[in-house]
Amino acid sequence: MSKKLNTTPSVVIRIVIWIVMLFGGAYYSILADIGSELFGSVLFHIISALLGIGVIRLAFNAAAKGGKELTKGRVGDIPRLETNKLVTSGIYECMRHPMLFGLILLPFGWALLLGSVTFITVVAPLEMIFIALMVLIFEEMEIKSKFGKEYESYRQKVPMVSFDKRCLRELFCSRDNKISIKPIGYIHSPFCELVDMPVQPKGAKDIQATITIEPEYVDGLKDLDGFSHLYLIYHFHKVKSHKLLVVPFNDKTNTPRGVFSTRTPMHPNSLGLSVVELVSVEGDKVTIKGVDILDGTPIIDIKPYIANFDKIEGDSKSGWMKASQEEVSLKKSDDRFVQ
Repeated sequence: MSKKLNTTPSVVIRIVIWIVMLFGGAYYSILADIGSELFGSVLFHIISALLGIGVIRLAFNAAAKGGKELTKGRVGDIPRLETNKLVTSGIYECMRHPMLFGLILLPFGWALLLGSVTFITVVAPLEMIFIALMVLIFEEMEIKSKFGKEYESYRQKVPMVSFDKRCLRELFCSRDNKISIKPIGYIHSPFCELVDMPVQPKGAKDIQATITIEPEYVDGLKDLDGFSHLYLIYHFHKVKSHKLLVVPFNDKTNTPRGVFSTRTPMHPNSLGLSVVELVSVEGDKVTIKGVDILDGTPIIDIKPYIANFDKIEGDSKSGWMKASQEEVSLKKSDDRFVQ
């Protein structure tokens, strides 16, 4: 017995419209092209088909990349192709509608594959515009209705689509060696803006925060309460680019430094590291102290601080860093790394 597709009527309607456009446009265009000299050219069809395969491959890569990330927005038993949690991670940090690239490229790729000049030059472009308008009007309306102020805040910070090279490379390129990281939880701290925050835990020794661990990882908190301090590894989710030369907050000389010799958020993989004091572990909540982390930051990993392993014996060097502990404690962030 075949499994019934469980999804919402609006999704079904959009899928039907999309399929009708693809095949209806192809039927109309081929009828219009029959008898034309170019449509009868074998060489034209070979070149057009090869280009079509390439475009269709890009379309499927974009749809797969966006769809895979979007599955993180499915919590509980909900209809297929639907989400009940706003996804802002992965490719959705670059753009709000990455799958739009797949939706609009497929008609063009399909037209090239069929080798129909009318489809390539007239029908497919019209279908691409229509699909973009459907997403812009109807899908945006649905998402706003579903997620409200949360989506409005996200919409103001992230464009509908992005043509940034890094974003397009991430969307279209399939890499077998690409690392996929999923947050284990999210931090809730008093810092809601990137400006005027402590730049190191030393400047936030009395600040408490809570990490809410995702349900699937809660069992991993067993025995964590036996430690006094933790390493937090997290993602600088508000950083949209990286720089190899930066001027750190605590550099008195304002000299550009190699990013790997600093603790700025502008590293290529946008990972942060903090040592914090553990206050308590209760259920899926980990309460910590000495926090210099932005509210809503995705937590990638938690590791215990163990003095016998981690304490550096003997002399250590701090490179260009000349600021005293007191100066570090008083230093607050400015807008130099705000995107």
